Amino acid sequence: MADDAYTNALAKKERLIRELDEVNNFLKLYQRFMPKATAKVEQPASSGLFSDTPVDNSTDRVSVPQKFEPIIRRMLLFSGQPLSRSMLLKALSDNGTPIPGKDASKNLGTILWRLRERFVNIEGHGYWVVGVKMPHLGYDPPGAISFEEALVHLETTP
Repeated sequence: MADDAYTNALAKKERLIRELDEVNNFLKLYQRFMPKATAKVEQPASSGLFSDTPVDNSTDRVSVPQKFEPIIRRMLLFSGQPLSRSMLLKALSDNGTPIPGKDASKNLGTILWRLRERFVNIEGHGYWVVGVKMPHLGYDPPGAISFEEALVHLETTP
């Protein structure tokens, strides 16, 4: 029975990765063909642990860290493990959302630091989603949810 659960989890992970690839391809094409003046970042609805960082609605401006937070969160959860800054940088570039600026690694570090309430750096392993257990790596804060619960939540959010 445990083997079936593991096999089912792997199959679901593959489906989710394929779906994320499809969404990323759409976003790349959309950004490529959408006029810059009309392109606007939409904010998904807030919900607990995975709610987005508040946005100042008086200006409708979204900071760079706020734009990257849901992307980084999805990447980490789909990877199933913490990722180093260089691994995140490569993954972001590969999916069409490169970090802006001359020193992308430094900029990503700044983004992650500004999102320190959302991401934790597990020493020796890399960045991970705050509040999602990784007990085998020593990250098991009180009130945290399991990795499986995080994936289910990710699948049900826009």
